[in-house]
Amino acid sequence: MVASTCFRTVFLSLITGLMIVGFQSCRSAADEAHQIVIETDDAFADKWYAGTAEITTYKMTQGHYGDQYPAVVTLIFVTEDFDANKHVKPDHPGEESQELITVLKLNKEKRFLTGIYPYTMITSVFSPITGDFQGRALKVTSSSLEWCGQTFTQWNRESDRGWLNRSFSYFERQGDQTFNFPDIWLEDELWTLLRMDPEQLPQDSFKIIAGNMNLRERVANPTVKTATASHRVVNDSISRYELRISEPNRRLRIDYRSDFPHQITGWEEEFFRHNEKVVHRAEKYRSIHIAYWEHNALLDSVLFKELMPHGFVN
Repeated sequence: MVASTCFRTVFLSLITGLMIVGFQSCRSAADEAHQIVIETDDAFADKWYAGTAEITTYKMTQGHYGDQYPAVVTLIFVTEDFDANKHVKPDHPGEESQELITVLKLNKEKRFLTGIYPYTMITSVFSPITGDFQGRALKVTSSSLEWCGQTFTQWNRESDRGWLNRSFSYFERQGDQTFNFPDIWLEDELWTLLRMDPEQLPQDSFKIIAGNMNLRERVANPTVKTATASHRVVNDSISRYELRISEPNRRLRIDYRSDFPHQITGWEEEFFRHNEKVVHRAEKYRSIHIAYWEHNALLDSVLFKELMPHGFVN
């Protein structure tokens, strides 16, 4: 009887121990995804806390409808205050209900013309430099406008619960839907982390959801895929981050300057749409640092013209 009781006690202790170890392993695996620390030294502050935005335009050849169209992509990187509770830029910073942090924001705009009608696509990424989830996005939004209609999607990080995604579109497959996903990587947040510290980008094998623009071009809903990624040196000054997503056979290669602040010099992406291979290639055209929100007079339009590649989309 005593032996039986001792056996049950040891057995229950063993099971409880295994459960605790298992829980701690799961918790460690979950925590590991957030163990990014952004070092803000003097060089970082001089670059990102100078009160200006970095605006860079790229010439792109855009694969679409079986042809290659000229396109212009503009990447705008800027730091700003962000309310981590409401996921918005506060109108009146300092109110008691706010949890103010600093984010690196990316606005990525793409314009191209297909025959008679134009496309304008934009993605915004808000990635904390301070506070929780450093280097990971708290919010990602995207919209696409063309003469057939418009689409909009938004991702919000719900603390440790993962992602909330809401999608609105004139396409039935993408229209008026809500999804919940675990806390995994979004392709769009890789672009901001690259600018902060490319060495902390995910490598080897991991789970990911394709970028919003890519989902729009494929008219596809977000799904969790397996990705592999790696770094390599291209030459003395350029490094490359290459991402491969298993389905739909997607590849993204981003070239960037090896030294800080790791400016993106170009990229290439490949994927399949309706069994057709689609290729986009972008190369840097011009870059400026400017507080663009202060240049809204009619005469300031000359600055915009200087940024846009001649002969591409106006």
